[in-house]
Amino acid sequence: MPGRIHPKSLPRYTPSPVEPEVYEALKAGLPEGWEAWHSFRFTYGRHRLMREIDFVVLVPERGIFLLEVKGGRWERRDGRWFHEGRFRGEDGPLEQVLSAQARFREELGASVDDESRRPPTQPLVLFPNVMHSQRPSGSDLEGRVLLGADLSHLPRVLPSIADRFFPHELSPVDWRATRDRIHLAWGEHWVPTLPVGRRLELRERELVSLDAQQRGILGLFESNARVFVEGGAGTGKTLLLREVAQRRRSAGTETLVLCWTRALAGTLRHEGLPAHGVREYALSLVDRAGLARAVGGDSGSFRDDEWDLIVLQAETEALPLLGAFDGFVAVDEAQDFRSADWDFVRALAPGALWVFGDDKQAFWKDRPAPPDLGLFRVRLRDPYRCPRAVQAFVEAHAGGDASNVARDESLQVVSTDDIPASVAREYARLVAQGVSPADIAVLSLSGRDSSEIVRGVELVALDAVAADHPEAHERCVLDTFLRFKGLERPFVIVAELERVRGDYDVRMHIASSRATVGLIVVATKDKIRQDPRLSAATAT
Repeated sequence: MPGRIHPKSLPRYTPSPVEPEVYEALKAGLPEGWEAWHSFRFTYGRHRLMREIDFVVLVPERGIFLLEVKGGRWERRDGRWFHEGRFRGEDGPLEQVLSAQARFREELGASVDDESRRPPTQPLVLFPNVMHSQRPSGSDLEGRVLLGADLSHLPRVLPSIADRFFPHELSPVDWRATRDRIHLAWGEHWVPTLPVGRRLELRERELVSLDAQQRGILGLFESNARVFVEGGAGTGKTLLLREVAQRRRSAGTETLVLCWTRALAGTLRHEGLPAHGVREYALSLVDRAGLARAVGGDSGSFRDDEWDLIVLQAETEALPLLGAFDGFVAVDEAQDFRSADWDFVRALAPGALWVFGDDKQAFWKDRPAPPDLGLFRVRLRDPYRCPRAVQAFVEAHAGGDASNVARDESLQVVSTDDIPASVAREYARLVAQGVSPADIAVLSLSGRDSSEIVRGVELVALDAVAADHPEAHERCVLDTFLRFKGLERPFVIVAELERVRGDYDVRMHIASSRATVGLIVVATKDKIRQDPRLSAATAT
């Protein structure tokens, strides 16, 4: 395994066209156990002058290389340095890094009085654009120059240079403290922490502004009667659904909103929209038409195939008696509708129909994409609901780059041996910091019947309710990720990752994308160790 380089994913900004190339070469070829820092900047002297070393490379237990990178064609003629044929003075690249070396040693050894306990440092110069194998002469440069041809052989070249300049291990040096001083001086993080209440306030203001931008999109296609709005989690699909439905109602058009989950339908009804779960609405039409139900018993226990019969009955029997809906129909969570549901929608809404969906949040793989209903297709591309760190985590569970995940005040992974107790502690911590229970959702990645936290007595202190409870809008929600689909809360606690056997990424993608201010994932040490996306966001 190669050594570690900082930054972990991309080099620091630099005007140099060649330093990013060197960064990538070190990232791939740094010997095991070695560590490097790109663009080490520090100040010195009474006037706090700034110096920079292109790369600081720590050879554990032996020494530190200070690497100066110079692009273009360099030559030393008659003892003087030339760049692209132009005289650059008596002091060349080596002299520059030698000058920085003295200041670096002062910076590193400020707290170590004994010179023997300070790590040795050696300057190196790299000319990545010089590809020929002839090395420069002169004892000052001997062994200190790397050329472009060396970049692909660093695992072999660097140890040989280290053997030349650092032949012995140096036990008097506190290498752990040395490494930590370098890292602290380089400056990995500066993350100002806001009180939770203030973060919530600022995020709500930001979302108001972003929501206004999303509403402005409506003007581009609002005149279309039949539209399919696609977009990833957090791109504002449900916001646009609310807005277009409210505008149609304000214009005097009878409006109907159909959702997959009862929880989302209940939330939209609380906001004043005539929303229903698609299955429950089909059942209500059968009852309104005075028909004997195709399936007997309690609808709460209907299987999918039994619900299909009810939906079919609403389409083929109830609608001919009652007539198709003469108004505007909006469908949310389109990716979860079954074939029977789509046949029902087709018969129900021959006129104005808007459909909203995201195939990346499709939990059931056997459910078809929306059929050809003559819809004008629009795609929302930019997610904005989640904070940046949470969004990187969300995307990493939808095939995105896992290296972008990092711990942040908006994204935290809690390691624990007791999931229910830790969930309760995180909830209590948020409430103690001024977060309203109505701004918190606790979501299990497990199914409702197998969830320990949804059914467990350990979480009674949460005074939480299910996602479709009539008081859900004013209390903490404790439910499964699936029943919370389409909804959002400022703070979301996700747990019971260990109970998932399949579709783990889809479940986490859906659950984590519900958070608008902060996401807390509670997981066991083993689960965190198995998933590098969790490890990257875990407190060290």
